[in-house]
Amino acid sequence: MGRRILLFPAYRDRLPGDWASWWNAGGEIVTRSRSTATRRVLLEDLSLHVKTYRYSPGRALANALRNTWLRPSRALREVRMLAALRDAAGPEAAPAPVMAGERRVLGFLREAILATETLPGARSLEAGLPPGREAARELGRFLARIHAAGFVHGG
Repeated sequence: MGRRILLFPAYRDRLPGDWASWWNAGGEIVTRSRSTATRRVLLEDLSLHVKTYRYSPGRALANALRNTWLRPSRALREVRMLAALRDAAGPEAAPAPVMAGERRVLGFLREAILATETLPGARSLEAGLPPGREAARELGRFLARIHAAGFVHGG
């Protein structure tokens, strides 16, 4: 069984030393799907969003066929993209990546985790934009800026 962890240096002295706690982080569940859960985790001086990806053993072959066998997990790819997006478009473009990790058995991905700093005052687009055209224009300017930096969301 192998665990791989990418921890950003700015957070090394501020995070708990028990890494097992990251794999089953407590906190308030903010969103959940069949294979992922995102929790808001409050530490002494830090508010984080921790997203866990869980892959069932029965789906190991399907996961391998989706290019997760021996390749970086979605969490590791996402944490690198968040860092690159912040570098290209500014710190308000994405939450600060804190850490990402994965657990594998015989090369097959079983769990992955991504932790980011909570953006103060952020709300999801599902909650709706503030009223008025200016909010839509601001969103358009932001999307234009990140697209100009080479980032395009495929979803």
